[in-house]
Amino acid sequence: MKVDPDDLFLTSSSSEAYSYLFKLFCDPGDSILIPAPGYPLFEFLSIMEGLQTVSYFTKKVTVGN
Repeated sequence: MKVDPDDLFLTSSSSEAYSYLFKLFCDPGDSILIPAPGYPLFEFLSIMEGLQTVSYFTKKVTVGN
């Protein structure tokens, strides 16, 4: 796969990257789903961007024998 360097956006941390994604895809007051357990800073970062959070719980599924 070839990637044009002009299409890359580097951040100093995953938290910074999530903040940019929240700004890109959400408007203040929007709600987002947050998995639990999940990334521990999702709720904090979303509040900083003026978003509402809705948690949902994940379930472990065993496949096979």
